[in-house]
Amino acid sequence: MSEWTAIETAAIVRAARGAPVLCREQPWVLEFRGHGVELREVIGGERRDPGGIDRLLSCGAALANVVLAVRALGWDITLEVEAGADLVGRVTAVRSEPPCPRELELYRSIAAPDVMRRGHGGAEELHRLTAISHFRTARLEPVGGVPFAAILHDASRQLDGDRRCAAELAPWQRQLALTGPTARRSAIAAMADRLAVRPMLAVVTDSDVRSDHVLAGAVIQVAMLAAPGLGFIPHAVVRPMHLRDTRLRLMNAFAFSGFPQALLGLTPAELNPWSQT
Repeated sequence: MSEWTAIETAAIVRAARGAPVLCREQPWVLEFRGHGVELREVIGGERRDPGGIDRLLSCGAALANVVLAVRALGWDITLEVEAGADLVGRVTAVRSEPPCPRELELYRSIAAPDVMRRGHGGAEELHRLTAISHFRTARLEPVGGVPFAAILHDASRQLDGDRRCAAELAPWQRQLALTGPTARRSAIAAMADRLAVRPMLAVVTDSDVRSDHVLAGAVIQVAMLAAPGLGFIPHAVVRPMHLRDTRLRLMNAFAFSGFPQALLGLTPAELNPWSQT
């Protein structure tokens, strides 16, 4: 077989469109060539993200969904990442091979997150999530405690007025009626307390080139698909990572063997992140 059927094409397009968009608008297009599918970056202006990292993270999320769709259709694949100027990745079906149960679960979660077999959202599930979400040179690394809360708080203050940043951090922040140094210490302590029950993970890559940003997006998406079945509500947090100071402080505080590209917040499903104070 040398070309996709209409049913296969529709399934792949539908899966790609199910990926989160972490920038202003969908930053990718699909091109079907023979029995391969290429995901190409659509470059547009983003005032708050001049490096286009959020755009590449979004492309990586869509690429992860394309991979899952092709595997769910029963094809073994080859995957190339960043093969050209605007080419983010190419997925090629090479032979018939049924998907494994985990691939099918993740693929089905694109349209309907697993809410029937929830885990407990505890330490064991957190460990399983990090294992599931390792993808080539990108992975999830735990962060937390007062040092991390201080980094996150200071980033939020630098981005004060950025509504998207405020929305991303809403489950971990609360308004205090204090001012000055006392307010900062209290805010950091409160955030550290919330991080103890709503953990965060950093998406870390071996290097800091274009393909790593794409793979970081793929890791975010796999984690977001797997998290509900493990008892977590996932929240992608990308705005604070626009600040170079935030990334440097994270690297120094946690001695990562790589570069932090984004954050993934996890709320145990039993908690309501929008109403609890």
